[in-house]
Amino acid sequence: MLPPGDAGEGGPVHATGAPNSLRMFHRVIEKLVVGMAVMSGAGFVCLTLLVCTDVLNRNLHLLSMPWTVNAAEFLLYGMTFLGAPWVLLRGGHIVIDLLTQAVPPRWARALGRVSNGLGLFVNLVMLVYAVRALHSSFVEGTMVYRALVFPEWYVFVPAPFAFGCLALIFLSWLISPELQAAGEGQAGV
Repeated sequence: MLPPGDAGEGGPVHATGAPNSLRMFHRVIEKLVVGMAVMSGAGFVCLTLLVCTDVLNRNLHLLSMPWTVNAAEFLLYGMTFLGAPWVLLRGGHIVIDLLTQAVPPRWARALGRVSNGLGLFVNLVMLVYAVRALHSSFVEGTMVYRALVFPEWYVFVPAPFAFGCLALIFLSWLISPELQAAGEGQAGV
């Protein structure tokens, strides 16, 4: 085994043991995920302002804003999908680590890889279905008719990005578990 920083089969190696190209790939994913988290946070600010404005308007009988409930629903939906990859990267997801703590470290690492493999598989399946739903809605020209009227495919846009990013995160962790250990995410079974 080559010491960190020496060139090997995968190119130069970082101190974590992951090839620099994989670390760079992981950093690109992190930047994309942070951008999505910022959009999710902006959605939260908009939602807060929307609810405050609606409450004020209702109590003071100023304006009628019947669309606020629908807008709040769609903002919550978008915020959830845009924020999910960031939560995974930061280790904020639910981890059931009873089994990984009860087995020797070697088995715990193997279970972590299995967990990451399952995460990758599930997110790839969800990605396929999200893209199909988006495509189908776009092609059919389906509309949402509520207090707000707009093309239905707008609603489906965040899901493929979220599932794609989640899959890429799990893939990078599966290829190089050191990236997960270097970050804040944890694998549990």
